Amino acid sequence: MKSLQTQTSRISVSVNGTKSYYTKKDFSSLDQNKCIDKLAYGTMVKKITKKGNGSLRSVLFYINEDDPSQLQWLSTMKEYWRSRIDLLKVKTITERPMSKLTKKAQAHANNLLCIYYGADEELLLVFDNPNDKLEWWCGLQYFIVRAHEKLKMAV
Repeated sequence: MKSLQTQTSRISVSVNGTKSYYTKKDFSSLDQNKCIDKLAYGTMVKKITKKGNGSLRSVLFYINEDDPSQLQWLSTMKEYWRSRIDLLKVKTITERPMSKLTKKAQAHANNLLCIYYGADEELLLVFDNPNDKLEWWCGLQYFIVRAHEKLKMAV
């Protein structure tokens, strides 16, 4: 059996002639219901801020109840509508950032999750431990796949 690190597949969807791809990871060894609950009910995660010195800020992340294709977080620094990601625009999720990390962020490299979406946007998250990271990632992937499937049915 392959490890979780190597089992991936790609899903794609075409909307108005534009293709969107998402690399899917195999999380079959995890309790998927527990993973989904982490996003459905919300989870506090440390977000690496881009402005300033790249400090860590604890933020509540959850799937928007009215639109489950939106990952929402509560931020005192941004307006409500600017602190969300359209899950259909997520390109990849990885444990290795494409950009250089600050020294503070490098200390959390084992618990880091990087979400790349849109044209060139990134969201860098730090979890308390590697297991929390994998469970949250599994839950997020469930909602991403669900958003893609819902879009395919609508087209």
